[in-house]
Amino acid sequence: MLIQCNKCALSKHKCVAGEGPKPADIMIIGQSLGPEELRQEKPFVGKSGELLNSTLSKVGLNRNDIYITNIVKGYIPPGQTVSKTFVRICSKTHLENEIKEIKPKVIICIGSIASSFFGKKLIPNSIFFNDKYNCYIITTHHPARLLRSYSDKLRKEFIEAFEKAVEIINGSEITSVFNPNIKIIDNPKDLVNYDKMLKDIIAVDLETTGLNFLIDKIITIGISDGIHHLGIKYGEDTKPIIKEILEKRKIIGQNFKFDYKFLLKENIALHNNVYFDTKLAHFLIDRASPHNLEALALKYLHTRLSKGTIDFDNINPTKIDIKKYSVYVGNDAAMTYELYKIFKPIIDKDFNKVFNYVLIPSLVWLAEAEYYGVKINKEYVEQYTNSIKYKLKALETDIINDKDIQEFCKKQNISEFNIRSPKQLHDFLYEFLGLECANKNTAENTICLLYTSPSPRDLSTSRMPSSA
Repeated sequence: MLIQCNKCALSKHKCVAGEGPKPADIMIIGQSLGPEELRQEKPFVGKSGELLNSTLSKVGLNRNDIYITNIVKGYIPPGQTVSKTFVRICSKTHLENEIKEIKPKVIICIGSIASSFFGKKLIPNSIFFNDKYNCYIITTHHPARLLRSYSDKLRKEFIEAFEKAVEIINGSEITSVFNPNIKIIDNPKDLVNYDKMLKDIIAVDLETTGLNFLIDKIITIGISDGIHHLGIKYGEDTKPIIKEILEKRKIIGQNFKFDYKFLLKENIALHNNVYFDTKLAHFLIDRASPHNLEALALKYLHTRLSKGTIDFDNINPTKIDIKKYSVYVGNDAAMTYELYKIFKPIIDKDFNKVFNYVLIPSLVWLAEAEYYGVKINKEYVEQYTNSIKYKLKALETDIINDKDIQEFCKKQNISEFNIRSPKQLHDFLYEFLGLECANKNTAENTICLLYTSPSPRDLSTSRMPSSA
């Protein structure tokens, strides 16, 4: 159905409303109209729509039961960026009213533009509850991205988003928004009492005046053992007790290399105490996804909590609200502990040796190396780096000059083979060469499995250093 609208420049083309029942349990929000949507005057009827329809069928959903719309109602020509102005105007004029009218239990935002309506970067398959619209929000990939990619992981995540929506509308409980009760501590007596109650494994997080451990200072420290969640004012009166608490317990952190250096500066020695790092753990579990705390908490804990940042260019450090930042740091420690509970069984099962005997010792070593410094032979490092660059360039030249590659480029009408193009690699390996592999993608480990002919061997060798 067409919309009569003259709020922005897109009105020179057709503007198309959403389609589906009102109200509806599930609402899907996409980006904007494509050429086929413009022609048929319906959302999601092109190739992206075909992929969406097949996904809905796979998870047992009927498109006729779902309300489908776009954040921008007009047509955006291929290759043109979606203007924030269009998003803002369309959202205010149309989308907000649509959501209120549809009253969905679940909104699935497909793509980064749709996700931005809720103030979130696209973190695939994140789930959180939106109080304003009284529904769950799920963010996932746009079908157009899947059509440009051969990644099985992206397709799996896309399907999982709709499976999760089905679980929600069928009454499956999603973990409630994580909202720990933070105990603010600003005196030594209370801290001593908690020292007696805290368990042997604790998550630790710091709020500091900046990122440079040499000149910046600790303001507050968060500690959580999964039961007690503390936000502690850091000062000369609490420092000795904090030191005692930390040095006799196993420590969990999120990117703890950062915190380690600040604590080392305070003469808090944790060389043998670092037990787990949620960022490093997630790197092993899901290398391709974001690893920062906000992304992990949103995806795994369905929380909207986020760490505050202190803008010292505009705020007088002497007027910092210590209680406010005690809550921030306590939340971060609590979230880190919850993530540890999720990641620890996976690490123990699949990555125990590399995590405990390589990554954790490396974290400590690197933190101390950055703190104390490392003496290096600068001339040798520069020479070695240059030699690697020359070898890599020579290898890429050999690949481009390979007879199979040249024949492939000729057939594809490509002037020069781009080794960093997943699509070109996929087409060359699986269509041109006809290689067989269970997981037909272009990841390093998959290419290594194809280590049977000269061309894939060179491709594997070349891509590994170039992606490091």
